[in-house]
Amino acid sequence: MDTPRRRARFEQFRPRYFAAATALIALGAAACSAPSSPGDSGGATGGGDGSPKPGGTLVWGMESEADNLDVHASGGWVTWRVRRQMFEGLINNDLTQDGAEQLKIIPQLAKTWEVSPDGLTYSFALRDGVKFTDGTPFDAASVKFNWDRFYDPQSPYFDPVFRANKLVVHQFLDRIETPDAATVKFVMKQPYSSFPSLMAGSQSPYIGSPASIKQWGKDVGEHPVGTGPFKFVERQRGQKIVLEKNKDYWGTKPHLDGVIYRPLPEAASRVAALRTGEADLILVPPPDTIQQLKDAGFVIKQGPTAHIWYWVPIVRNAPFDNPKVRQAFSLAINREGIAKELMRDTVIPAYSMIPPGAPAYEKEYQPFKYDPAKAKQLLAEAGLASGF
Repeated sequence: MDTPRRRARFEQFRPRYFAAATALIALGAAACSAPSSPGDSGGATGGGDGSPKPGGTLVWGMESEADNLDVHASGGWVTWRVRRQMFEGLINNDLTQDGAEQLKIIPQLAKTWEVSPDGLTYSFALRDGVKFTDGTPFDAASVKFNWDRFYDPQSPYFDPVFRANKLVVHQFLDRIETPDAATVKFVMKQPYSSFPSLMAGSQSPYIGSPASIKQWGKDVGEHPVGTGPFKFVERQRGQKIVLEKNKDYWGTKPHLDGVIYRPLPEAASRVAALRTGEADLILVPPPDTIQQLKDAGFVIKQGPTAHIWYWVPIVRNAPFDNPKVRQAFSLAINREGIAKELMRDTVIPAYSMIPPGAPAYEKEYQPFKYDPAKAKQLLAEAGLASGF
């Protein structure tokens, strides 16, 4: 392997293994987050001191195919990583902080924001001179247009599926006001202190180009247009998604000329692509390969993420309609053993759906520690001593 390939970057952000948050959450696993905030993209190659060099195209080996790239469609973290390079919200989480217990909320398309004394009105002052990558201007009207897609049933572009996707964000919203082209106000029916964190997080209502949405309608996911540091070039499903640098980006320009996302669902294929230089960066490698990759000269990066994989039983159906069965199931999971032996300490055991970094996270909260004897006792009490 030549030197440039040995120095190809391998990024694995520390996943969170969620086992049983409550009796309803039975099993979860690990996943990862994007490497940086938009506008802070690193180069595929770097200087001898580790600093990024301008130019080049980063090939990113994804763990699955991305979903619909429509700015308001559903989609998991894989899709989110692609979208957030093209689209932006009014505010954002700072993902550059290493080991931060609380994610800092920073300005993005809004330069400032404030909350009224009664906690009902959130006012955002928008940045001047921002344009979508199709050349159309970003302003208060474009913000309201985007929100109307998932909030206002009277909008010709309203979609009830989008409404469900973003319900956690707008559930207490009463109305949106645009007193001028540079100001947007969200007026709540009741105080909603989580609104800013939801606006900045993975549920962020990103802003897409109204002109593009009007032109392409339901097919706009094949023609995504945002204000982000990269813009869409092409997509070949199952093969690649190609983005290129937005040379007119309002913020810090990316170091990279472009990014190619390649779906490589098989973990072995991702590792092989990295080793041969077909990919510069991959996520979610098999835990058993990490030391091998370190020994081969690849760089391993880990960091906290709120990404959760979980399994939810249908509690209306037997046997999980019995709380004792649900408790037994949770008590029978050896979270520490899974994290250490199966996942090779690339994840941490967790006892809650609330991840580290969230305001309500409690590190010492462990309602269901591993206790197989107690699990068997509860199953017997539920009439299932012989299993089910």
